[in-house]
Amino acid sequence: VGPAAWVSYLIGAVLMFFNCFTFAQVGAVLPVSGANYVLCSKAVNGTWGFMYVWGFLLSNSFLFPIMSRTMANYLAVFFPFVGDHITVFALIIFLITVGINLLGMKVSTMIQNVCVILLIVVIVIFSLTGVTHADWSNFHPLFPGGFMPVLMGAISTYYAFAGVNCIIEMSGDIKNPRRNIPLTVFISFAIVVVIYIGMCIGLIALMHPDDLVGVARPAVTASETVMPGWFSYFIALAAIAASWTTLNGISAGMSRLIYVLGDVSFLPKVFAKLNKRNVPWAAFVLLGIWGTLYILFNATIMQYVNISSFYLLFIALLIAVGTLLYGVTHLGRKDPGYQVIDVSSDKQAQSFAGSITFQYYFTGSSSEIKKELNELQAFYASTLLRIGELLDAETEYEGMNNLATLNA
Repeated sequence: VGPAAWVSYLIGAVLMFFNCFTFAQVGAVLPVSGANYVLCSKAVNGTWGFMYVWGFLLSNSFLFPIMSRTMANYLAVFFPFVGDHITVFALIIFLITVGINLLGMKVSTMIQNVCVILLIVVIVIFSLTGVTHADWSNFHPLFPGGFMPVLMGAISTYYAFAGVNCIIEMSGDIKNPRRNIPLTVFISFAIVVVIYIGMCIGLIALMHPDDLVGVARPAVTASETVMPGWFSYFIALAAIAASWTTLNGISAGMSRLIYVLGDVSFLPKVFAKLNKRNVPWAAFVLLGIWGTLYILFNATIMQYVNISSFYLLFIALLIAVGTLLYGVTHLGRKDPGYQVIDVSSDKQAQSFAGSITFQYYFTGSSSEIKKELNELQAFYASTLLRIGELLDAETEYEGMNNLATLNA
């Protein structure tokens, strides 16, 4: 790829930008844990859901060794002996992450926020330094091997945006999902794009791509060319923080999907059990075992990256097709006199957790009626996985006739 590495990330970001609309919409209208699985398995069919489950689990599982090994690699900046035992320390880092998640979402979120702030500050300083001390000749020629390697490189960058999908898997834990999920998706996506493109430009501005080949810690090496030696420790710390935020995010997202699979008896019911801190502990135990096997598997980082990116593209396709087939865009539509989740036959009613049909008709455009409507929709969405009988055949709500059929 050479000097055009940032172009590869830009192409990958453009592709992911359109996926963000789908992810944000699904998370907003299906505010439940494992929302994408619910959409694929119930709005389309069980086979579609099965493919999504294994695509999601496989793609994100490959990120365990990628992020854990990267953290161990940069940890060697502080403790050189770690470099001789990368696999061992990668495993320790991963298991510590699992342990932190077992303490509850508040603890992991607090650490996540600190890491993000540290990462942004260091990346901004590094990128600005790279631009102000740039050797712009490093960018010429921009495409030494042609454009095709840059285009192919864009596929490998897809793993960098894996955390966006994990947000949707945790929809059930997010307050005011209709507002906060779209905001979270697009804000986090923008931050990731700026970080990766900024890092690429900063690196190439300071060092020629040929000089970066085979360098174990390129950001640290590049910073040492123009910055004080002590700043390289902050670069290493930021790299660790960046990797941990991804590792933490995918662990949380995968645990929620496993929890839902246990709740609907796709997996043993034990995986749907929560500890005192409302954490699916059995799901994290499974992830601990699963991740350990992946980390011990002998492969290079780029091999993991390429495999993970392929599966991430695959599940993005499943979600996009599922969204189109079901017409989920109508769920959030607010028309002047009515809001409809259309069902024209009994067969079409087989959706979400068994079968669920919402068809609301109400008169006028009263804000109170709309508020009630949204509350009802949120209530049904959050409980549809546990409904076991026919409910609410016809109920009056201040001028609004609610016709809702649930047969889970």
